[in-house]
Amino acid sequence: MPQSDGRQKSGLRFALPLFFALLVNAAAHAYFTITFPALGRELKLTDLDSSLVLSISAGVMMLAAPGWGWLCESWGRRRVILTGLIVSACSSVVLALVIGVRSELFMTVQWLFLTLLTIRVVHTALSAGVQPAAQAVIADLTLREGRARGMGFMGAAFGLGTIAGGFLALLSGSHYLVAGFLCVAAMLSMSVVVLVFNFQETGQTEKQAVQTALPLKAVLPYLFTTLLGLTMYSALQQITSWRLQDGFAMASHQSVQFTGAIMMATMIAMIVTQGGLVVRLKWSAQKLRLTGACLIALALLVAVIVISPFMLLAVMMLLGVGLGMLLPGNLALLSLAADSHQQGKIAGINGMCQGAGLALGPVSGSLLYDFDMRLPYLLAGILFALLAIYGIYMLKRTGQVVSVPG
Repeated sequence: MPQSDGRQKSGLRFALPLFFALLVNAAAHAYFTITFPALGRELKLTDLDSSLVLSISAGVMMLAAPGWGWLCESWGRRRVILTGLIVSACSSVVLALVIGVRSELFMTVQWLFLTLLTIRVVHTALSAGVQPAAQAVIADLTLREGRARGMGFMGAAFGLGTIAGGFLALLSGSHYLVAGFLCVAAMLSMSVVVLVFNFQETGQTEKQAVQTALPLKAVLPYLFTTLLGLTMYSALQQITSWRLQDGFAMASHQSVQFTGAIMMATMIAMIVTQGGLVVRLKWSAQKLRLTGACLIALALLVAVIVISPFMLLAVMMLLGVGLGMLLPGNLALLSLAADSHQQGKIAGINGMCQGAGLALGPVSGSLLYDFDMRLPYLLAGILFALLAIYGIYMLKRTGQVVSVPG
């Protein structure tokens, strides 16, 4: 066991430049998703148009992620990650320019919508490999018994990045978005430089003599969990600022700031859970996944009846605790069900599910919100409750943590 722990800690230290890059990439994503709903209203886009920008680009991610997952097995994890970060930096600069000079270009609402959609689609198509490649790197650097903790560190990088993106949204509000996106571009450029000089390829260079079939049946529950989790989270990112405006009478600028605060608090709870509680408890990946699903269901159902913005903030922190358990457990189970030469491919399929969730979330959240602002929380809470019940059933039926490939 000491040797295993030593190897894991050494591998994770080796991946520190990657964690920084993932943190910055998550900050860029969070800043865009937090600010764009309010930005869309200021640009005179309809709420559905704003949702379509998020959902169509996420649909492109769904289509592109598997290809990037396959590519990172032959082309290398490092190249895939660097490509995604460079494209993200460039798209942030272009987005800032469009927002800043739109009035001088005399752009109609329709042309503005198409321009923003094009920027986001190109960005997503060429950066969809970052998460699958990073997940494959973690699998390369961790032993089986420490896989959940390794995935937890990757989740912590995402959480810290979301906090950074939320803090930037808190600073910029809706008045200084051009400066905000230029700041995002600068951070992404810095992460590229760090990776170029401090990160080496971790994947195998030689081709495998025998290529085994992907264990799709074994990983199906974990892929569905990814789909449900990302659908729920992307819907909440979209509708939170609307609920603050429509349910609690906040102004647009104030709603962007408070949404940033809510997302920051959620991610702080997630990071503390992943970096502290998960490591100390040393629970099995299956138990982490089940407990996380139960806490998420509870948080979402309580969110239906909150009567103040601060109550909403509190239940979103509970949601963060649930995510802090669910995500590393689910990713570890997904990774452990595949062989070493299949990690990029499985991560790519998981990325497809992430893209599908990000595509379904904004549109489904918007449509449900139009019926009742509490309906997205209620439906998501019920689905996670059913997922937890199914997890309890499977745990009792099998009595196993994960099936080990032969």
